[in-house]
Amino acid sequence: MRDLLSELNEEQRRAAACIEGPVMIIAGAGSGKTRTLTYRIAHLIEEGVDSFQILALTFTNKAAAEMKERIIKLVGNEARNIWMGTIHSIFAKILRFEAEKLGYIIDYKMETTNDFIFSLCDRIGGIEITENGETYKYLGSSMAQFLEKKPGSDTLLKISEGFFEKFAKRSIFF
Repeated sequence: MRDLLSELNEEQRRAAACIEGPVMIIAGAGSGKTRTLTYRIAHLIEEGVDSFQILALTFTNKAAAEMKERIIKLVGNEARNIWMGTIHSIFAKILRFEAEKLGYIIDYKMETTNDFIFSLCDRIGGIEITENGETYKYLGSSMAQFLEKKPGSDTLLKISEGFFEKFAKRSIFF
């Protein structure tokens, strides 16, 4: 078995060798932060830490995929079990695994806020708004096109009032 940590400089080695608890690495661009974290995770696995117990959060899915591939090259397929990705992707995965325990169906769809608003508009029959003497009816997809025009706050206020008025008429609150 090769000594992974010998491939790092002194500062990197000190951070990567720490296997108890979390480690924060603060360093400038190009200083080897990703390399250090990659080697730390590989070292944890070599020291017997179950890869299912390792959580590594990155800013992008691309960075997570690249980091995981580097770790796989260092320690093999055991690294495939690491929980690695963005905060959103990791917690979406956790929610998929635990959805039933939380009372949700497993086959749910995650939507952006805009997706939610547009589908809600479609479900309640859209929004009608009178602007400059003309009445417009907005459904989800046309609402998206309308919002791309960046309407003023007065128009948005009218839309939101119309939306919540319709929503309240078709909702049951208890």
